Parts: sequence; C-alpha cells; structure tokens
Amino acid sequence: MGRRFINEYQPRRPIMTEFPVTARGFELVRCSTRAELRSARQFRNDVFIAKRGIEFDSVRERRRDESSHVLLLTQQGRPRATARVQSYPATGTLAEIAPGLPDFGADSEVGRIAAMRSADSVAYSLLLLVLGAMWVLTHTRHRRYIAYCHPKLLPLYELVGARDTGMSIEVAWRSYSRCVLLGMYESCVESGLAQLRDAGFSEREAVAAVRWNNGNFWDQQCVTESAS
Repeated sequence: MGRRFINEYQPRRPIMTEFPVTARGFELVRCSTRAELRSARQFRNDVFIAKRGIEFDSVRERRRDESSHVLLLTQQGRPRATARVQSYPATGTLAEIAPGLPDFGADSEVGRIAAMRSADSVAYSLLLLVLGAMWVLTHTRHRRYIAYCHPKLLPLYELVGARDTGMSIEVAWRSYSRCVLLGMYESCVESGLAQLRDAGFSEREAVAAVRWNNGNFWDQQCVTESAS
C-alpha cells in the first residue's frame, strides 16, 4: 500500500478509555459488487427503520449507491456500520447550501451513516469514520467533506476533526434540525487513529482491517467505479 497514517495529534477530549470491542474480525469494505451493495443497503434500511421509522425510496437509494462509494464495516462477516461518500455538490438538501461555503471547497458529501444499535455503536461509528477516511484518501481525489448530523452526535464528529459550521438544515421525517459539518479526511485519520491507539486498537490493526482493493468480485457483478 505504501502509505503511513501517523501523526502526533492529541485529541481535545477522550471518547473512551477502553475500546469496547476487540480488533479481531473487522473489515472495512468499499462495496463493489451487487451483493455487497444489497447487504449495505439492507443494513442501512434496517437501522433507520428501527431507530426512527424512516424508510428510503429504494430506487433513488440504489441509483445513488451505484454512483457513490458505499462503505461497509463488518465484524466476522456481519454488518456493523455503513456510510456513503458521493461527490459534492450533487443533489439534495446539502447541495442547496454550497454557495454559502465558498471558502472551504468541500468536494464530497458523507451521509447515510448507520451503526448497529448496541452498547458498541460509538465504537463502530468511530471505526467506520477512520477506516473509511483511510480508504477515501488512498483511492479517490476527495479531501474535504460536508455532512450533517443530529446535535447529540457533534462530539463524535468533532473528535475526528470536523467543525460545526453553525448552519442547520431541516430534513424530511426528522424532528430535529441537523447540524452542518465540514471536515478533512486527513484530519479524520490523524485524530481518529490517536483515539484508537489510546484505546488499545493499534494503527497496524486499523490498516489491516481495510480491504484496500475495490472489492471482492466473486459474483462477477462489479459496480462501475465512481468518477469522483
């Protein structure tokens, strides 16, 4: 691979003193087969329906997934968290505020983040963000991202270097306004790895958990690589 993700960054605040899950069995996949995309989409739907009763438009989600980078974190082959990275501005609510962010130059949008509901959900989310940022830096030209989240999740994003813009957006079927965030993937890797190291999850284990190629093509139904 030839890339080292090392920095002396010290996080502003700890999120955990002991990582609640072991490093064994984790894999971060960029979904590259129809089967992998179906698995990520089904997991995402199950999480959003269970948490908030939200069901997405299946046709639109499938089209966006196939033109984006869908990341799936698994443990022993079982989905634990997922997210989607797409070029920005594209379409949707966040694209409408692009003119208000001329000084930052976000080139991608991170969204559809879903983590398994459990006591370990924060750990799964942190792993997804850090390992996913490592993959994005290696395989794409994306460097800066925009995202939105529930206000209570701000500490998690700030932990990996994102900053709150002070802007908020209304999202259909959500009861709270969402905070708009900006961040850099490099900062996410640097600060996130520092957190993982402090919690006993080494950088070597993090690198080993990423599937560095674009996917396993066992079903011979490769999804065309995004132009982003």
